[in-house]
This record gives sequence, structure tokens and C-alpha cells, in this order.
Amino acid sequence: MAEAIGLVANIIAVIQISETVIKVCKFYIESLHDAPSDLRAILIETSALKTILENLQFLLKCGGGDGLSKMLDTYNLFGVEGPIEGCQRTVGKIERLFPTPTSSSSKIRSAYAALGWPLKESKARKLLTELVQYKTTINLAIDTDSSQDIKEIKKKTIEMHAILTESQRNEIYQWLSTTDPSPLHHRAMDQYEPQTGDWMLRSPEWRDWIDGKNRCLWIHGIPGAGKTVLVSHLIENVKYLCQNRRTKRCTYAYYYCYFGHNQDEAAPFLRWALNRLCREAETIPAAIYNIVRKGEQPSVVDLLNALESVLDEFDMVYLFLDAIDESMPRKDLLKVLRDLSTDSRFEKIQLLATSRQYLDIEETMQDISVPVSMSNPLLDEDIRLYVRARVDTHPRLKGWSVQIRDEVVEALSNGAKGMFRWAVCQIDALQRLKPQSHIVRNALKNLPRTLDETYERIFMVVPNEDRLLVRFALQWIWFHKWLRRNDISVHLLLQAIEHCILESDPSKMELCYNQDALRDICGCLIMVTKSRSRRSDSEDSYDTVSFAHYTVKEFLDSSRILTSPANFFAMKEKDTKLALMRATLLEVTRNPEYDTWRVFVKPERAHFREFNPFCNVAVMWYLENNGEDLAEDTSLLDLISKLLDTSQPHFQRFANILENYESTNGATFTNGSFDFWDIKWNNPPSTSGVAPLLSLLTWFGGLRDKDTIASVTEVAKKILEKIDTRALSESVVDIRNTKIEQNPSNDAFRGSIVEYLARRGYVESYYGAHKAFWFLMEHAADFIDPSKTLLALLASHIQCSAHHWGDGSSEKCPLARMLKLGASANAPGYKVTPLQIAVKCRDFNGVKFLLEAGADVNGTGDCEGVEWNADSYLSIFNHLHGMRPLEIVRPVEILSTTVDGFSAARGCWNVELETKIQQILIQYGATSDIPATTTKSATF
Repeated sequence: MAEAIGLVANIIAVIQISETVIKVCKFYIESLHDAPSDLRAILIETSALKTILENLQFLLKCGGGDGLSKMLDTYNLFGVEGPIEGCQRTVGKIERLFPTPTSSSSKIRSAYAALGWPLKESKARKLLTELVQYKTTINLAIDTDSSQDIKEIKKKTIEMHAILTESQRNEIYQWLSTTDPSPLHHRAMDQYEPQTGDWMLRSPEWRDWIDGKNRCLWIHGIPGAGKTVLVSHLIENVKYLCQNRRTKRCTYAYYYCYFGHNQDEAAPFLRWALNRLCREAETIPAAIYNIVRKGEQPSVVDLLNALESVLDEFDMVYLFLDAIDESMPRKDLLKVLRDLSTDSRFEKIQLLATSRQYLDIEETMQDISVPVSMSNPLLDEDIRLYVRARVDTHPRLKGWSVQIRDEVVEALSNGAKGMFRWAVCQIDALQRLKPQSHIVRNALKNLPRTLDETYERIFMVVPNEDRLLVRFALQWIWFHKWLRRNDISVHLLLQAIEHCILESDPSKMELCYNQDALRDICGCLIMVTKSRSRRSDSEDSYDTVSFAHYTVKEFLDSSRILTSPANFFAMKEKDTKLALMRATLLEVTRNPEYDTWRVFVKPERAHFREFNPFCNVAVMWYLENNGEDLAEDTSLLDLISKLLDTSQPHFQRFANILENYESTNGATFTNGSFDFWDIKWNNPPSTSGVAPLLSLLTWFGGLRDKDTIASVTEVAKKILEKIDTRALSESVVDIRNTKIEQNPSNDAFRGSIVEYLARRGYVESYYGAHKAFWFLMEHAADFIDPSKTLLALLASHIQCSAHHWGDGSSEKCPLARMLKLGASANAPGYKVTPLQIAVKCRDFNGVKFLLEAGADVNGTGDCEGVEWNADSYLSIFNHLHGMRPLEIVRPVEILSTTVDGFSAARGCWNVELETKIQQILIQYGATSDIPATTTKSATF
């Protein structure tokens, strides 16, 4: 123990010196634009050493076992002149090369002079070489220690691959690819202009990265600089390189972050990388298979561990990540990038990332990467090449005179200031002009200076008759992407635009738009691309629409547009959500004639053919995730109430569409046992609002996701507030379930809403313990008759206790809650007592709670009390009248009729349970007119 503490202390000493060197390097790199390149090399190598030592420190603290002890001896890590001592000595010498930094800006240049780097350059490089050698030895030692584990992992991976069928492997590949970036890659490649971006291929940073001399490249630039198109070009070059390297097991993978994904891209990035590498290596890591088998979602740590194991199949992996800044949030993603660039487990990975130069990204990347700025003259030459090619080939521009085209190329190349996006927008604006030289020259003299000014001008020249089209098009593009995380189909978008325009201005009924008109009017604001089904065996393809560039969405959602003449097109997210949700709700609740059986012809399609079925499903998606917004808006809440009212004309169509969607897409809105749209009212409720509340609470009971539960709760509370609680308590729920074959004893119910929710508690308790019933107790307890509700609860309470409160706890038990609210444990006025029902159901916790609340342990029921009608689900207990509880628990004959389609104890009853119930009854003074018998227990 003492020896381990001493070794850890040595490591800590080196780490502390390393931290000082890192801090000093950062100071000079940040302060001096012309800081020596060697400083960056020292920063990267020292940061890598620090990470390795921290890992070694952790292993020593954890013990490490015999393998670690053997490794320490083999490599003499802590011996005299060993790697640790060598690191401490070398890092100390590097530290002494630097003068103490000063915080005074006036002294920075003098500090640089004091640094005297030209005189120290050769010494620094020599020390850096020594440091790399020591670091490599330590890293090798750690790798050797884990080599046996790696061999075991590889062996398991090979075995796993052998036992899985091709179909099973494909399912796992599909499970890994939660976000497919390939459409973004193909879209970027379509925008690439030949010969542009080649300056990067000629740069020394690129050559060093390709050769593995530095592990991470970071390409940064301003918005619209063409980073995404550049990285697509680099990917294609590496693809060619890997295909022609025959001496190395070399491959590549890429991922494009995208603002429309609206997620931290860390896990999707790693999952896609694993998908590609596993396919290339034709292996499935055991770690991945175990996660899939358990039905769990992998953590970032799980994914990194799986990545480590699959890397054993390769000598080098080139990994590309575009647009870090578009990950929202990106904290986890930045941590992943640091691990991939510094952790020795991933030394086979060559990482290239691109982003804007945001502070949090810069703070992470400057420590682990070699930066490459896109603000350079070579990019300006690329823009000139691009403009020339576009002007000379554009159908409307290529006919202009050579002189005018040359003037256009010169003006746009000089005005772009490093922004490809700016040049693209100007070309789109120019091609709309009349082909007259004085008009073109005037436009070139008055070009906008910024992207914001460019977008403002684009919006200002939209013809009045097309302004609504442009606004609704951009809103629906964003809304669909936010709601479904995929691009909207052109066909659906055109229908949505038509619907909203007619809603906004019925006089425009004669307007007819098609895809060509959409592209012409919206111009450079949108992009239309060909999308394909995710199913590998499908040739289904369709056109989808997206924002042409991230900056379009940024401008629409910025404060800048609000004060500009283009504020008609401003798009605040919450307002847009509510406005379009109102449009979808109006469409769903007033169009009962739609043919629902033609809606989902091909289950694999990611888009909808028609606007109406999309709206029907969209309202459910929205309700699942944004109930708080709906609850705040009175008009939307009224529409939701109408939507969920099963007596309304539209409801059957709504139900059919949801059922079709679930059956063809394998999706579900409930996670429960049956859907609220299976409910049919024999007689409509007399109180307004009861039907939608019942629908919502029926659905609510089967939900498991906490966020969805919270969302639906807010809507249910608002609907409940609009209902008179006295009238609600008196309303009769007279319904049947249309899916009799699935729940044969659930086909009919007549009683109060409280009794209904208490009765179906077994459904909810399987996932969430009487959630809907608890909702009523928490928000409408005043109108609940505790004693009457107690009887309704008892038939399903056994499920609640069996699955959640087997320890007898009453904290969250609805039965215990009813007793606390004043329910009589004897329920006078009924032929059968609560205790008789609890004993018959073999509900030990129910029996216990009732006895503790004062239930008559020998009660046989009220001779003059109510007997349940034959159509009541409680009628199966009528025959208990006159039987003492102890007599009920002893006979061999067990309740044969199931309660609500389930055996009353779901197979939980046994001899031990019967004995426990007998003992507690006798403990409370139970007697019987028949002798105690010992019988073999039957099951429900």
C-alpha cells in the first residue's frame, strides 16, 4: 500500500509540472499571432502525456492486480532512469525554457523577446523527442498490461460474429445508426466545385495528419465559409486513399452534425462510426451485442469501449466530424473529441473536425489539435473558381456578355470575404435580374456587405402575392424537422402551404403551386434533395426540402430580423410551434370524410403522402412532448378537447389513422395494454369534457417516459379545471372496448370515471402503478367517494402490490390512500365487504391495510346491502356474501373467473401466501365455522 502511494506521488509530481508547461504554452500561443509552431507541438505532446499519466494514476489507485505489477517490473517505469523519472526531468527542463508569463499586455512582446526562441529551438526539439520516447514507453506498458484483455475481447467478438446470422447482424447495424449522416454528405458533394479545396490537400498540416504525425486536425472558419463542402471533398480523397492502401488495414468514417437534429451529437456520432467500422470489419463487438440483448440504450462510455474493441481490426482509422458547433448541446461531444485525440486506446484514430470558432470549442480543440484556419488567400481563390464556374454554366447567366460575366466574377470574388454562402446568394439574386448591362452593373455596385443584409434583401424582393408562401414554407420546413428530425417531403410541404394560405386568406383559393414554383420563389433559401427509404431493399425515393444553410434559420430566429424591414418572415420558435399546431388540429377536427385506409401504403416510408394523415399523427407527437405549450393556450386546449372526444364525427377517422400508423410503422403511442381510441361510448356522457378527459387518462395510464407523462399531465390538469367536479362525480361512464379479442372481459363498463380508472389499475400498474387514478386523487380528490372507490380498487390492487409494493409499503399505495381519505374499511351498504374481496384475490397487502384500518375480520357483508348487477365486473364477488374471510381463504376452490382479463393474483398466489393471509386474519381475531384444512393450492 505504501509503495503504491509513493508511485502515485511520483506521477502527481510530473502531472503538476505538465500542467504548468501547458498553461505557459497556451499563454504564448494565445498572446502571439506568430508564436513558434514548436510551442503547439509541446502543448499537444505534454497534454497527451498528462492524460496517460492520469490513467496510470487511476490504475495504481485501483490496485491493478498481478498484471500491473508485472508491467511495472518489465518496463522499469519507476526505476532509476526509468520513463517516469525521465518524464519528470525532461518536462522540468522544458518548463525552464520559458520565462514566467506576465498578465500585462504591454509586456507580452518583451516576454517573447525574453523567450529567445530562435536560440532555444534546437534544444526544445531535442527535449520534445525525449519526451515522446518516454511517453511512448509508458503507453506501451499500459497497452501491454491490457493486451490479454484485448485478446479475450477479440476472441469473444469473433465468437459473437460466428453465432449471429446475417439478418441479426443487419438488425444490430440498423440499431446502431440512429442518425444517418450520408444524405448530408451527398448533399455537400453535390455542391462541390472541382479543384476547390485542393489547397488543403497540399498543406503540411494535412500531410502530417495523413501520415499519423498529429492525431487531430481542427478546421475552423466563419459562417458560410464552405467548411461542410470542404470536408466532403477531404472525405472523398481519404476514401480513395484507403481503397488503394494495400499494405495497411486502413478505413474511414464520417459524421455531419446538423442543427436540425436538435441533439447532443456525441452518442449518434459514435454509433454511426461503430456502424461503419463494424460493417467494414464484419464484426460485432461483444459489448454492443450485450447492450442490444438487454434492450438498453448505450451510454457514451459503452460506445467508447465498443469502439476500442473494434479498432483492433484496423491499423488506421480516419474519422471526420463536421460542424461541431451545430451540436445542441455539445458538452458530451467535446469530451468525446478530447478522449479520441488523447486517450492511448484510440491512437489508431486520426480525427479531423470542423466548426466555427466558438469559445467552448476553441478551449477544447486548442489543447488537442493542430488548427487550420479557413481565413486565408487560398480560400479566396476557391471562391473565385466557384463563381467563375457557376456564372459560365448557369442557364440564365451564361448568355451574358463575356465582359459582364468577368465583372460579376470580380465583384463577387472580392465581396465574398471568405464566404461561399454569400457568393451563392448573390448569384441567385443576379440571375433574377433583367439581362441588361446597366441593371447588372448597378446591382454589382450595391452588393450587400454581410449575410444578414443579403437575407434581408432576399426577403424584401419577394413579390407580395408570394410572401405567404415563403413564410409558411420556411415555417413548415423548420417545424417538421423539429418534430420528426427528418426533412419534409415536397408533396407534403406544398399541401401544408396551401392549407395555411387558405386559412390565412381564403381569397387565394385559386393559387396553385408546384415544386418548380416553390424552388423558383424561395431560391437560395431552400434546398431540394432526393431522399431514399432507410430500408436497404427498397427503391422508394422522394424529394425533400430543407434550409439551404444553417445561417438561414439563424437569421429567421434572430433578434436582428425583428428590427428589419423583413420582420414579416421572422420565425420565433414557440410562436411557430403553436401556430402550426393550431393548423394541424383544425385540419384533424373538421375533415371527417378522408379515406384513412390509403394513408400508409408503404410502412418503410419516412414521410407522409398527404397532409391530413400527417396532422393526425403530428398532434400525438406534439402532445407527447409539448403539452405544457398546449395547456397555456386556451384555443389549442379547446381543440385538443375536441380532438379526444370520442363522440365527435372526426374521431373514428382519427382512430383509424393512428391504428394504421402503429400497425405499419411498428410504433406505439401508449406503451400500455390498449389504446384510448378503442373505447366506444354506449351513451355519451352528460357532462362536457368527460369524454376527452377519459381518453387522455386512459392513454396517460400506459405511458412510461417521464417527459411524456409530465407533458400529458399538464393538458389533463387544464381539461379537468374546465369540468364541474360535482357533475364529473355524477357522470356515468358507459363504454365498451372494441378489441374484445384482446381483452374479453374489458368489453363493457358502466360506473363513474373514478371507478373506471380504479378498475383498470392493473393495466397501468404493470408500467406505472395506477398513474391515471393517482392523477385524479391529486387533482380532484374533493369529488371522490373514498368508500365506493375502495371496492373498485380492490379487484386490481393485487397487481399494484405484486409489482411495486411487495414489501408492504403504503407510501404510494392507492388503497392505503383511500383509507387515509376516510374510506370505511367495511364499506357498509354492500352485500360484500372489502376484506372479503381482498382475501378472495389473495391480496396480502390489501388484507393487511384493511385490518390495520379497522376492517371487521369476521364480517360477512350487509344483508340488506347492494348486490352488483350481472353486467358489473364486481359481480364475480357476489357469491362471497355470508362467508367469513377465514372461510374464503381456506377452501381449495379458487376464484376461477379472472378479474379484468387477468387472474386476480397473476400467478402470485401460493401455499406460503395463503398461510400468511390465514395467520394475519387469526392474529386479528378471525374465526370460522369450518375446520382448518391443509390443501394443495391452486393458482388463479
